[in-house]
Amino acid sequence: MIWRWILIGLVPCLFAGCFGDTGVREVGGSYDPRFLANEEPSDPLDVQQVRSTSKNDDVVVVVGRVGGSAKPFVDGLGVFTIVDLKIPTCSSDPNCSVDCSVSPEELKQSLATIKLIDDSGTLVGKDSRELVPVQVNSIVVVKGRASVDTHGNLTILAQNLAIRNQK
Repeated sequence: MIWRWILIGLVPCLFAGCFGDTGVREVGGSYDPRFLANEEPSDPLDVQQVRSTSKNDDVVVVVGRVGGSAKPFVDGLGVFTIVDLKIPTCSSDPNCSVDCSVSPEELKQSLATIKLIDDSGTLVGKDSRELVPVQVNSIVVVKGRASVDTHGNLTILAQNLAIRNQK
């Protein structure tokens, strides 16, 4: 009798993809300790504050949520985007990082690109998800040098980061 209920519960999960690849990487793998801060940098500003107050080469501490686009990670490079914590997420999809009601202009003002660099200042040629245990919607605190290009895009050149509330 109990096996019948177990099968009734498992069969729909198999068809619905409950056991499929969700794109979430498990925390606890072998990450590069150079890129994980021992403790969270103090006094982080949100993305919008950093964007409005920083100049090129300023050292900044920013807090944000990994996301802001359908693909916030650049495959094979230590690059990903974060979005301001004030920007709502899609409540119905845990892999969705921005609610569809957010305007493109509001999103642009709330977005920053994080580039993980080595001690010589060179962009790391390894996927950021292999360097640090981040995934879509992870909250990160990043310390690095700010750079704003002529189009107003904010980039943080970071040597390490801290991750909040990682499960």
